[in-house]
Amino acid sequence: MFKDTLVHIENEGRKKMERYAAEAKAKERSLTAVGYYERLTEAIRRFDAELDNDHEVGLKLVTFGQSITFHVTSLGYHNPGLIMFYGTMDNGQPVELVQHISQISFLMTSVKRDNPTEPKKPFGFNQDQPQS
Repeated sequence: MFKDTLVHIENEGRKKMERYAAEAKAKERSLTAVGYYERLTEAIRRFDAELDNDHEVGLKLVTFGQSITFHVTSLGYHNPGLIMFYGTMDNGQPVELVQHISQISFLMTSVKRDNPTEPKKPFGFNQDQPQS
């Protein structure tokens, strides 16, 4: 009986340690680029779901008194701390914005779709950008 009690205590201790390790790993993940990527992707998808078929998600950046707005097509990340925003300017010029997770600040806005007659693709549907 004493041996069974010790085994039970040891098993409970092991379970607690495994749970603490999993919680620590989840917290660490949430503080890296992949965690930010996942939360940003979800926020952009929610915003996009509220838009009509003629509009898509755009990002507006304001820096040093200047403002830039572009169409966002996908996100990428590079751990531990870089997020990449991929998209196009209104004139079709491709853009890639690389930001450190501590510097991310933008306004999500709606922009007119370039081809509203084509079916609207869900955000990130054709993500072929690097994610590592």
